[in-house]
Amino acid sequence: PRQVLRLAMRVAIAMLGSGAQTDDVETAIDTTGRAYGIDPIQRSVTFSGIAISYDDPTDGHPPTTLLYTVPERVSDFARLAAASSVVRRIKAGDLDIAGAEGALDELVRQPPPYGRAISFAAPAVSAAGSTVVFGGAPLDAIATLAVALVIQPALSSLDRSELPPFFRTFFGVAASTLLVALLVALGLPIVGGLVLTGSLLRFLPGYALVSGFRDLIDQSIISGSARLAEALLLGAGAA
Repeated sequence: PRQVLRLAMRVAIAMLGSGAQTDDVETAIDTTGRAYGIDPIQRSVTFSGIAISYDDPTDGHPPTTLLYTVPERVSDFARLAAASSVVRRIKAGDLDIAGAEGALDELVRQPPPYGRAISFAAPAVSAAGSTVVFGGAPLDAIATLAVALVIQPALSSLDRSELPPFFRTFFGVAASTLLVALLVALGLPIVGGLVLTGSLLRFLPGYALVSGFRDLIDQSIISGSARLAEALLLGAGAA
């Protein structure tokens, strides 16, 4: 049972740290336990914490309980998809406990799915695309792309720091706004509002907002409330 609980905890950590909703993490814990004959597992997953416990009254041993705090959560969909794939293989019976542990070790060691150049340029290209979607001309999109590329090195450095997400958002939005204002002041033939819209969309907490409402709908009240509070805080930083 202890081996199964440790495995279930590792799966839960990988999923919650990659941006999974509470209900998905709890389902993965249940699936892992049932696959290896440990059922039911008592579990409690919150916005940043995981607790799982198993008590077999027939073996004469005290309950086994594991606790873990996930200090930071990111939206890493490639890692989340890989963790979900491990859970599916566990459910299908393709992995024994040692095999599942090995698959999770590979998950931890796997490199990012995209290279540094793509990771650097993608936010800027996305911002320029948003400007076009909102009706911007090619020159507006180019201006948005330039603004995003100028601030990207600083944002990358902040992402590697221990600065709270609120201040990272605040800096990114402030720097983007000042650069757009500078371009307008220089008299460039751009629509400042459209350039600003494209530049700021990347900082809005859309995923946190959706995750919070999904957790509330799934009756994960604590996690849903915490996610919505985070979305409101980041939205306030952008405002």
